[in-house]
Amino acid sequence: MQEIQLLTPKDIQCIFKIGKNQAYALMHSAGFPSITIGSRLYVDADQLKKWLDTYSGRKYLL
Repeated sequence: MQEIQLLTPKDIQCIFKIGKNQAYALMHSAGFPSITIGSRLYVDADQLKKWLDTYSGRKYLL
């Protein structure tokens, strides 16, 4: 079985070098591969890579 790595909003902040509010806005935006478990937001690391491949070179407005 493949291990799933879930990223938190704090991880997203560090990866993209953005603030807390921007990280949450990005994670709540349409098309971003975030999932909610209980009341917490996560992003599957593999899905984030696919999303980055899709939007690479394009402007993504929040």
